[in-house]
Amino acid sequence: MFSIQAFRDAPLSAPLEHGLLVVDRAAWTGSGPATIGVTGIDWAGDTLFSRSSPYAPVPLASERVDSIVPATTERLRNYSEGDVRAATYRPSHVPPVGGIVAGRDGTIWLRHFDPTRSEGGEQVYEWWVMDAEGHPLARAVTPARLRLRTILSDVVWGVERDELDVEYIVRYRLEKGD
Repeated sequence: MFSIQAFRDAPLSAPLEHGLLVVDRAAWTGSGPATIGVTGIDWAGDTLFSRSSPYAPVPLASERVDSIVPATTERLRNYSEGDVRAATYRPSHVPPVGGIVAGRDGTIWLRHFDPTRSEGGEQVYEWWVMDAEGHPLARAVTPARLRLRTILSDVVWGVERDELDVEYIVRYRLEKGD
């Protein structure tokens, strides 16, 4: 059976101006340090940079895995719930990264796998922002409904859907703290 896994932790890639960005986002297995690997590769295949950043692993609750099985079974009507449950990838911890964007300003943005709630109750994604060589720079927060498309030094552009599922191109100004 082939299906998109809800908790997939295979490497992610994004184009860079001079090559390719590869992020190793394997879920922590319970041994050794919990790290995210960020590597830049040029068009000739040479490594531009390679960094490892620590993160705090979050255990993957069995109830969470159980909750996706019925929806997946409904979508894949030719398979039983038992088949879907057996084929579902279940890492012991939630993968650290759910998405990546290479900014036009040279920054690298890694989106946390799961959204959180802001102080105002809005669902948001937290991002690790790194410089062009993978060194940590900042933390950014965006609305969970926003799909980031372009990042400049002072704004981000993306796509949001409204309650009628209509897509809108939106721009958010980056507010930089001290």
